Amino acid sequence: MQPYALAARWDTSRLDTLRVCLYATKAGLLGLMWELLCPNCRVPKLEPDTLSLVPPKFHCDTCGIDYQANLDRYVELRFRVHPAIRAAHDAVYCFGGPYNAPHILIQHLLKPGETFDASMLLGAEDYRIRVLRLNHVVTLSPVPGARPDGLTVVYRDGSWSQSDASFAPGPVSWRWENRSSKTIAVVLERLRWDDQAVPAAAVTTMQEFRDLFGSEVLAPEQDISVESITILFSDLRESTRLYEETGDAPAYGHVRRHFEFAKERIAQCGGALVKTIGDAVMAAFHQPADAVRCGLLIQRDLPAFNRRWPDRKPLVMRLGVHDGPVIAINANGRPDYFGRTVNIAARLLRESQGGDVVLAKALAEDPRVREALEREQATVIQEWSPTLRGISEPLTIQRITPS
Repeated sequence: MQPYALAARWDTSRLDTLRVCLYATKAGLLGLMWELLCPNCRVPKLEPDTLSLVPPKFHCDTCGIDYQANLDRYVELRFRVHPAIRAAHDAVYCFGGPYNAPHILIQHLLKPGETFDASMLLGAEDYRIRVLRLNHVVTLSPVPGARPDGLTVVYRDGSWSQSDASFAPGPVSWRWENRSSKTIAVVLERLRWDDQAVPAAAVTTMQEFRDLFGSEVLAPEQDISVESITILFSDLRESTRLYEETGDAPAYGHVRRHFEFAKERIAQCGGALVKTIGDAVMAAFHQPADAVRCGLLIQRDLPAFNRRWPDRKPLVMRLGVHDGPVIAINANGRPDYFGRTVNIAARLLRESQGGDVVLAKALAEDPRVREALEREQATVIQEWSPTLRGISEPLTIQRITPS
């Protein structure tokens, strides 16, 4: 079962449906499974019961390729009914059926010297023409007004006549010619992945998953890449003075309360607390807009938190957010993340003055983040290009505050 597909059928929230499936698994109603998908044919190659059994490299016999594991594309979470509830038979009824490969729009066998003419309504997205097994491709990109007379590509031994082409969204006609000495199987397929899949990178950044399935981690000393995760760092301004003025025990207790305050809002926005370091918090989110929304929520709610403790000096939180590729590892039995994205997020935290959220201008201009900023009525109060320690690439950043 795919939780997002169930959500579409039930007309419910994706995140809430996924949460229900996680709690149902913990209650013994469902079982979770991990699908290791080939990036070409997108057929599961392995179905390990835990993330610790996910190997760093896979091989697809169908496509004849090796590929590296990737938590936000090639490892998908699915659920099945627990055998104690009822018997459910796991069987492949038609390996080549459209349900197993919904990204493939047309498949045709071309003999040497044969030509295939076809037409189809194509949307404004990327496609590709691919020779099965050999994996020789022609990438098709949508360009309004391109090639109204159709598209012809010729395959000779070892390659197509071109590596890329453009088309105008709408009715598209094309011709495939096989001038090689072998029979080839050619497909036209979408490049975008199934939007109803729950990638491992998404669920491992959920607080409920970490709380319910803390043992679901990668094997020790194993690391797997993640194409994109958003990291949020926070810390307390002048925390040393807090300890000096109130004493170690009262200050530590107040810092612990602030951790719970941050964790609640991180979970509320669909993220997960990765770890605490001193008085700092590191959190991970699958979507950058959720991380930015969380940062603004923390700053908006902090004054009310401070009013609950009138005998304590008001806390001031600094926040930095950055998005990009990371390496996922097993750190003391919990998923953790390392890499340049994490380093930049930590550097952006140091640019925060408190009461704000600091992020790269490029991230703020992401359409999803921009929409979240408008919805939260956030204000950009400063933009500058600092020199970040240890980061050679220049970065324009923004300081944002909630309304």
